[in-house]
Amino acid sequence: MSGVDDFFSKRLSPQTLVALLSAHIDQRSPFSLVRLGDGEGRVMAFPDILPGNGPRGQLGDSLNIWFGDQAFADSEIFGIRDLLMSAVLSADIVGLPTYDQTANVTKFPFTHASYRAVLDYFPAKPTTVTICDTGIAHLLQFGGFYGKLLAGLPFCGLVSSRSIGKSVSKAFGIPKVQEYIVPGESKFPGQLTGRHYPDVFKATMQNLHVPYKGAVFLVGAGVLGKIYCNRIKQLGGIAIDIGSVFDGWSRVPARNRIRTALRNKAAVFSLEQGAAYHSEDQAHRQMIDACAQMEMTGYLI
Repeated sequence: MSGVDDFFSKRLSPQTLVALLSAHIDQRSPFSLVRLGDGEGRVMAFPDILPGNGPRGQLGDSLNIWFGDQAFADSEIFGIRDLLMSAVLSADIVGLPTYDQTANVTKFPFTHASYRAVLDYFPAKPTTVTICDTGIAHLLQFGGFYGKLLAGLPFCGLVSSRSIGKSVSKAFGIPKVQEYIVPGESKFPGQLTGRHYPDVFKATMQNLHVPYKGAVFLVGAGVLGKIYCNRIKQLGGIAIDIGSVFDGWSRVPARNRIRTALRNKAAVFSLEQGAAYHSEDQAHRQMIDACAQMEMTGYLI
């Protein structure tokens, strides 16, 4: 098995990941965790691996989800792609789909090729890249691990389309929460309208402020969120890409799993669940139960 394929098969468990994150938070050591799905793979694959049939084929589908019917010049896509690649290569932990997802599912073939191309760069890094499941944000939610990571922190930054700073402050006992509100996906934009890229993106990159080394930020902003994570790390902070967990905490049905949970009045995506950490054994049981409830198979729990 090649070194690249090793990256697909050797992944951190949620418990090991939480221990690693906790150590960085305790040591106030700059850090970035980013997760990649099919959309990010399509961006990285364009145009050499993923041809743009169109308008730009699969990539166009992802751009439409993130940005609606906004037109993008190739130069703008290349700009996002290059910043995304830099964010991935600078990250301490990268969440990837499983090998089977990227290699065998119809919508993923180009995605798998693009991930292999990116991972080929990792052996040249001075430190060893660490891989976790791209669904890690949901697994941490199910186990209440955000409570273990965030409870009692003096500060937390939020980069999201959901304005829930007061709720996060109360749930985790964090006295200072700083929100950076960005437009959400086209079907669930949130309170801020307008073009996320380039307008709000440029302003947010400029306005991001890390109040002290090792300050923790939670980020959920689509493909641009990975770039925000990199900027936060560059400024000395700890960035955790939690994606649609923000939607669950806000009761916004932006994902099928969240929609199902809300319809069934299940609490698996609630803010209270994410903050309710009690013990390793209980967290593990909660993850297993929630994955079964959400019909999530193939996840490392």
